[in-house]
Amino acid sequence: MSDTIATLNLKLLSNDEVFGFLNDVTHQLLDTFTVIPDYAQDFIAAQSDFNEALKGKDDVLTTKELSAADHDTDQAWGCLNAYLKIMRSHPVNSKREAAETIYQQLTKYENPAMMSNSAKYGILERLLLDLKALPKEIFIEADADAWLKDLDHKCAKFVQMYSARVQDKATKIPGITKAARIRAINAYRNMVKLANAMLMISPSTELTHFASHLNELISSKQTAIKIKKTKSINTDIVSCLEPNDDDITACVIE
Repeated sequence: MSDTIATLNLKLLSNDEVFGFLNDVTHQLLDTFTVIPDYAQDFIAAQSDFNEALKGKDDVLTTKELSAADHDTDQAWGCLNAYLKIMRSHPVNSKREAAETIYQQLTKYENPAMMSNSAKYGILERLLLDLKALPKEIFIEADADAWLKDLDHKCAKFVQMYSARVQDKATKIPGITKAARIRAINAYRNMVKLANAMLMISPSTELTHFASHLNELISSKQTAIKIKKTKSINTDIVSCLEPNDDDITACVIE
């Protein structure tokens, strides 16, 4: 009797990670079988639907556009930071002091380029409020008013796009994307169940080859899941040691 296909728990994986794994399975099917078995047809169709749901064809705000706004914001902050570092050594005392004042406000928060989008979203608004609270004359004296306008414009675009993206995801992920994910995972499980039955009853060379390569994929993904689960537990422990007063479940580790 041929080895059967191992089980894999996909619950801890993100949508992109689930799609990536199932996409690898699809490619393995197409590469192995001359004619796709009937028991795999539903899975391929469900995976295609999941792909379309993740693409979000009707989205006005794409991941690519948000990524571009994120990059522009990081670049604007970096340019202003680099400029102020130079101006802090300006030979004219008044310009040097003005640059130092702005620099202290700018660096009060962590470099946005080192933050996740969610953290950056909250920080940028506070940063701009702090910078705009400074007298305009300071920016003029430091010749930094154009840099501030550039940063303000790019931050505003990022904040607007990220906020809209969050609202968009809140609507779509629990609906279309979540349903498509569940269908794809269930179709995969059903395919594996039927493939394992065929392996025990009448294993073909193609099916045995497919099962062997799929088990390699599963083994690799199981390792990734173990690492992710360990990181998740460690994060929960840190959260428990430093609980959020607003979160009464901060010390509950499931």
